[in-house]
Parts: sequence; C-alpha cells; structure tokens
Amino acid sequence: MLLVMAALQACSSTPKLSDDGRLVRDVTAFVAELERAYEARDMRALMNGVATRFPDREDLQRTAQEVFDQYDHIDLTLTIERVHLEGKTATVYSHWDAQWRAAGGAPITRQGSARFEIDTDASPTLAAVLGDNPFAARPFAPP
Repeated sequence: MLLVMAALQACSSTPKLSDDGRLVRDVTAFVAELERAYEARDMRALMNGVATRFPDREDLQRTAQEVFDQYDHIDLTLTIERVHLEGKTATVYSHWDAQWRAAGGAPITRQGSARFEIDTDASPTLAAVLGDNPFAARPFAPP
C-alpha cells in the first residue's frame, strides 16, 4: 500500500524545469509574442521586442510600417525547429510562412527560414535575424 501511495504521489507532482528549460520556454513564448504583434500590425509591441542594438533597426521599423499600411490582414506562422543556448544568447532556428492580404486583393504568400539571435539577459529581446526576416519581408517585392 505504501508503495502505491508513493507511486501516485510521484505521478501527481509537477515536473520541475531546469534553468535551461525555463529559458527555452521563455524564449519560445517571446517568439510567439513577436509573431502575434506582427499579425496584429502592432508596431509598438513589435519594436518593444527588438533590441536597440539590432542592426538596421530603423529599416526594420520602416519596412514593417509600410507592410502594416498596405495590408489589412497578416497571417504569420513561425515554426521553431530548435533553440540553442549559449551564455546570455539564445539562437532560435525557425521556418516561417506568411500571407498578406489587402482589402479586395489577392493574398500574397511567402515563406523563409530565419535564425533569431535573442538576448536573454533581463527579458528576451531580438538582437539580430539572419536569413529571411519575416518582420522585414516585403511581400509587394518579387520573391
């Protein structure tokens, strides 16, 4: 009987995440927040997640604003393939699919692969994007 109770208690306890596990969870949630901000066409939320040291930060903001002004609806799906932790940086390898639609217009679909460099020191911030940046994609330009 004692063995059964111990087994039941072990099964009912919540597993404890390691520090790395919590960091991966936080980074994954952060990437999802960026995705939601872009889909909602919320410039403030999007740029709040972008580090001030992000290369070409102003160009990213300008391009995103052009896209937000031109399209009424954005669908972005970011699929995280893996997360690599090294010191205070998380590297997120991802694939993305996006569709932009303007009222009355045909949707434009693009996809790409990106590597996000995320600073994890205080709260996660996007420090760089290598590859196809979904937030700076120009759907109106030829692929």
